[in-house]
Amino acid sequence: MASLTAAFRKHLSSLADLRPGDGILIAFSGGKDSVALTGLLLEVRDEAGITLAACHVNHMIRGDEADRDEAFCRAFCEERGIPFSVRRADVPAFCEKEGVGLEEGARTERYRLLREVAKERGCRFIATAHTADDQAETVLFHLARGTGFAGAAGISPVSRDLIRPLLPFTAKTLAAYLEEKKLPFITDSSNADLAYTRNRLRREVLPALEKAVPGAGAALARFAGIAFSQNALIRKAADQWEKETGNDPKSARVRFRDAVLLAADEADRPLLYEILRRMAKTKGLSVPFERFEAILSLLKSAGMGKIIEIANGFSFFREKDSLSFGKTPHPVSTVPYRHILQIGDTAIPEIGAVLTRSAPARGKVRNIHKNHLIIQAASDRIKGELCVRGLSPGDRIRMNGMSKSVKKALCDAGVSADERKRLPVICDESGVFWVPRLGLSDRARDPEASFVFTMQLRFSPNEKNKKDGLPS
Repeated sequence: MASLTAAFRKHLSSLADLRPGDGILIAFSGGKDSVALTGLLLEVRDEAGITLAACHVNHMIRGDEADRDEAFCRAFCEERGIPFSVRRADVPAFCEKEGVGLEEGARTERYRLLREVAKERGCRFIATAHTADDQAETVLFHLARGTGFAGAAGISPVSRDLIRPLLPFTAKTLAAYLEEKKLPFITDSSNADLAYTRNRLRREVLPALEKAVPGAGAALARFAGIAFSQNALIRKAADQWEKETGNDPKSARVRFRDAVLLAADEADRPLLYEILRRMAKTKGLSVPFERFEAILSLLKSAGMGKIIEIANGFSFFREKDSLSFGKTPHPVSTVPYRHILQIGDTAIPEIGAVLTRSAPARGKVRNIHKNHLIIQAASDRIKGELCVRGLSPGDRIRMNGMSKSVKKALCDAGVSADERKRLPVICDESGVFWVPRLGLSDRARDPEASFVFTMQLRFSPNEKNKKDGLPS
């Protein structure tokens, strides 16, 4: 595989301005890709004049198997004279505390610990083993969720201290390299767990796509490269715009009239989105596309008094002659109420609505579309009494295996602040069961449930509800 080694060496040089003596910390899981990365780095180490170290992060999720992985990684590195470190992270506890899913929590803790070890060992770069296959999965995932050029660019080849030297190479190419070099590796059983979105994409969606359109995976990876270049062009244009207009989005404020000019021209809207993204980034947040469309409406109108909420109590709003981003000036409050949800109609006079609950019937949950105001749910998963009440600040809902803030999830779904104030929350003794406009909790749509019932929310006809698209 001399050609692979040469291509790897060339790509590595293009990623980072390597200097003699630079250290690279390998994020080493012991799987196929990280073993191939380590083997290739060993081959080019002397010529590149770099030093290597490796770190294995034990996420403490898979019990004895995780301990087996750790032992394998230690032995592999010691046999090859690679300085080795282990860090343990109680990812389940971290996810419970932060209210995030296992995938997100594991990634956050992994990079935190890798940077900690890199600093201790004096390594300038951290190398991860992302491949062209990972790139295709990431792009497909982002496109399915709705994304701009930033998301379509997928995994960045370089991100601060992180480098991805395997990004141009496919898993098939690396598997052939491992076989030729007779390098051992381990297999993570969680890679076969279809509860994880990426595993479903890797094992079901991408193979089906490849069958329908041969070469689709490679095409997605190429598309990521194109999107990466386009996004770099947009960032460069944003830098130039800041310089020419004197605006500084990093201050979370730009002149309103300058933002209006960008909103007026379709060709300038990618640039406007980048400006807004930079403003939101000052608070560690992103701008969902649904919220971007709402901001465009704000810019097209007078905008005074209008607030576009993003997440975590932060919003875009007009402040004198500026478009600002910060804490929501006037938090939207909900009317406090609580009614037991009986079979039949339950009036909710506080919001001018009626919620109808049907009697349970044998069957499976079918219509779980999140935007519906009429929905079917698992009757035998109700704990205690079912009630309807107003949204509370600490409300969370478990959906697709992740615990989410109800307010943030509604905001991300493009539900306006005024509409959120009138949407009820249906819950039982175990927590939130259903949120109209958002969807059912995991247990409310449990496919193993034997009995189902229907809930329908109806608002009294008035001009406000018609404007917001709420049916009567």
